[in-house]
Order: sequence, then C-alpha cells, then structure tokens
Amino acid sequence: MAPSRFTLSLCATVALLAACRGSQPPIGAPGAMPQSQMPPKTDVSGSWMRPRAKRENLLYVSSLSPNEVAVFSYPGGKLVGELKNDMGQPAGECVDKAGDVFIVTQPYAAGSAQIFEYGHGARKPTAILQDGPGESYSYIPLGCAIDPTTGNLAVTNNTQLPPYGPGNVAIWQGARGLAKYYYDPHVAYPAYCIYDDKGNLFIDGSRTNVSISYTYGELPRRSSTFRPIRLHEMMHPAGLQWDHDRLSIGNLSTKIYRFEIRGKKGIETGLVTLNQADEDSQFFVLGNVLVAANAGSNTVMFWNWPAGGNPTKAISVDFIPFGVAISLAK
Repeated sequence: MAPSRFTLSLCATVALLAACRGSQPPIGAPGAMPQSQMPPKTDVSGSWMRPRAKRENLLYVSSLSPNEVAVFSYPGGKLVGELKNDMGQPAGECVDKAGDVFIVTQPYAAGSAQIFEYGHGARKPTAILQDGPGESYSYIPLGCAIDPTTGNLAVTNNTQLPPYGPGNVAIWQGARGLAKYYYDPHVAYPAYCIYDDKGNLFIDGSRTNVSISYTYGELPRRSSTFRPIRLHEMMHPAGLQWDHDRLSIGNLSTKIYRFEIRGKKGIETGLVTLNQADEDSQFFVLGNVLVAANAGSNTVMFWNWPAGGNPTKAISVDFIPFGVAISLAK
C-alpha cells in the first residue's frame, strides 16, 4: 500500500529535522519576514501552461514528491499545465473569490516555508508569502483556507523545527504583508483548516505529536483565542470543507462526516461513503461534486456530493497526489 497522507508528512518532516535550527517566536506576534512585493524570484523554467487554460475551469493537484503541481481542465481532466519551480514541496491548496490559487509548500531544509499565489491559469506566481521568521527556522505547513468575508489567508503549521514543538496557525490579513501566529492548546499540532461563510475558522489536528486521535478547534471571527469544538473523534482526519451550513471532515479512507456547529458542539448530521476511495488526502467540494486526492492509488477521483457512492470519474497521475483545489474561470 502506498504511504498515507500522514506518512508522507512524517517523511517530509524527518528529512528536515537534521538541517533545521532555531527557536519559536512569540505566538500572536507577526512573522519577521514580509511578503515579497516585487515579482517573485523563482525558477519557472520547468513550468508550462497552455494559453487556453485561462479560459477554462481548472483543477490543481499538488504532490510532495516530486515537487510539482499538475493542472487539469475541470471537469474534463485533461492535463493543461504543470508548475515545476523551486517552490519546495507542495502540500495543501485553497482558492479565493478571484480564482487565485494558494499553494502551501514545505521547505526542503532550514528556512521559511512559503505560500505561492498563482492567478487562474498562470505559469508564474504573482506573490510569495513567507511562513516563518528566518533562514534558520522552519514550519511544516499542511493546509490553508481563505476567509470569504475578508480575504484573509490561514495556514496550518503542523509543527516547528526545532525544537520539534507545537505548531500554530498563521493568518495573513488580506493574504498580504506579515502573518500573525495563533496557538491552540487543544490542537497543538494542526493539520487542516477551513473558514465558514461568516469568517469563523475551524482546524483539525492532534493535542500531542504522538497522538493517533484528533481534536478540533474554532477561532471565532474577530477573536484571537481558539476554543475547543466537541466533534465525533476520528482517526486521521483528511481535510475540512464548509458546504453551505455544514462542516465536513474526511477520515483518510472512505468516510466523510458532516456536522452542524452549535456553539462549542458539533451535531453529526450525515455520513458520506466514498466507494473505491484509497488513502484520501485533501478533498474539495464544489456544488454537487466532491474531488479527492487518492494517495493510495495515484488517482484523483470525483463523486456526486453529498450522495457519495461510486466515483463518477478518475484521473490517473504519475505521482502521489496530496492537495486538490478547483479554480473557476471568470
């Protein structure tokens, strides 16, 4: 069986441990490195994108290894581009209202993790955000989300290296400038995040770095303090999505649980079964379609949402997929 999402993350983490040195800045303080305001200096010689891609709906699929993002027409599934620059190891993805795609990347060695922003169908990034305060410091980011009410960008840093301690959530106001870092003691090692339609941020992850059961937290809009959310506890959650008035959480296999959030408690309102799913990583919901990266079978599959059942389409890729996001043409 191919490595799971958490195995992949662990492998990436191990490769970084020996190279990284540093200490954690105060949580809640801005990061020390600003976003580049000049055209990003990055080698894009290996990247390509068909001109017509800008006029099509696009599916972006990331891979930790090799470090690339494949771009397909959506829902056709035809390869229309590849992003192969020095962006590090691409992990989670998210999309803003304009169709810009944000790609979270994990560093190869000591230094800041980065988040690359690509315009719809663009071959070159329009901006790069620095996640971490300096050259001798590394976070291990996994997921990201865009606040639909403000345009803020949130990134879940699963851990920091060294001293291999707790992670945090980085938030950039308007997806620009400097990040502020927030720590949730109930979810000390965040995995994924998602905003609801009111600007409340939800995260999943674990309380300790050796835990195999997962916890959940909420950062209410305009608050700087997380609060715990009581949900049905799952093994290895595989991403979060907000669909109308429900929080959906994957379970790294064939299940997606749906919850209605009432205060500090989540009421389970449904269970979606995805037949033929295999080690799902990030998933993405758009209208009545769910798209998931199947790390165990090197495929990206489509299902009817929220019916689930048998997949309606599968795209084979020559790498282990990690993150998925859909950007609509304007």
